[in-house]
Amino acid sequence: MNICRICGNDESNSEFEVTEMFLCTKEVFSYFKCADCGTIQSAKMLGDYARYYPSDYYSFAAADNEGTKNLTAIQKLKKSIVRSRDRSALTNRGVFGKALGTLFPDIEKKLNSLRVIQLKDDARILDVGCGSGEFVRYLNELGMKNVTGIDSYLQGDLDFGNGISVIKSDIHEIAGKGMKFDLIMMHHVIEHMHDPLEVLNSSFKMLTDNGSLLIRTPNAESYAWERFGANWVQIDAPRHIHVFTEKSLVRLAEKAGFAVSNIEFDSTEFQFWGSIQYENGICLNADNSFMTDATNSIFSESEIEGFREQSKKLNESRKGDQFAIHFRKAGIVETVFRNSGSS
Repeated sequence: MNICRICGNDESNSEFEVTEMFLCTKEVFSYFKCADCGTIQSAKMLGDYARYYPSDYYSFAAADNEGTKNLTAIQKLKKSIVRSRDRSALTNRGVFGKALGTLFPDIEKKLNSLRVIQLKDDARILDVGCGSGEFVRYLNELGMKNVTGIDSYLQGDLDFGNGISVIKSDIHEIAGKGMKFDLIMMHHVIEHMHDPLEVLNSSFKMLTDNGSLLIRTPNAESYAWERFGANWVQIDAPRHIHVFTEKSLVRLAEKAGFAVSNIEFDSTEFQFWGSIQYENGICLNADNSFMTDATNSIFSESEIEGFREQSKKLNESRKGDQFAIHFRKAGIVETVFRNSGSS
């Protein structure tokens, strides 16, 4: 019997099989979708997940260590312009940066999801599941002075200097040290966790009273799931253990003491080309994968652009295949809403 690990429902849950197509092992894993909260989850937990996160896994790709040393003058100028735009998006300060954001709005999804927080330079930030720490380093470049990254699948701690901490650790170990943060963020991480409620409990413990928890994750109520089913690229067996719906993630976060302060859908064309590749037996790391070599893939440029436009429409209708939810401690959110409503 498949019992939902999120809501406890054990009736009418539908089981199906998913093939591992990221590393192309072609192993088959059992999953089921909860008939109540809608969460897609692995039917059986594995004893060892580490082998599905090899050293060349995409999130462990080494960040650029060259800085601006070998760049041309034009490249340095472009990098400076992008940095001005991104810092303005991050802090909501800087007239020039805001103007650049209007002219060139295509900001990286991780960074774009932080817009509504309007971080101060001294905000204490924790990036859970940071991989190689590339985003941690970039936040530091943008002026964030206190950024820590953790990832339990790292080979060891990483030292980038400038006070940037990237640690081989999990969130529970960090919580046990009594550390506090103004922002805890998980960019496509919580779906990898075997104990998501405990992860949220540890986050609540570490978050300051006025802090924010940002979770970006796939959406199990998306059009992509409805269209592609077991071939939906973001099931990503066996790495994705729990693929949430908006309802199920909010329900779980409420158990940990959180309340929603903002939700945005930010799916991309990946939901289409990745899933169509899976339907055609093409792994993500295959020579003819769009991820590996776009010019050798089965898609034309116009098809990819069509997928991109369709993704924007799905986001607007809340049917995109991933979302970003900002949480705050429940009492804090209620106070903010009450005060804003009375002004």
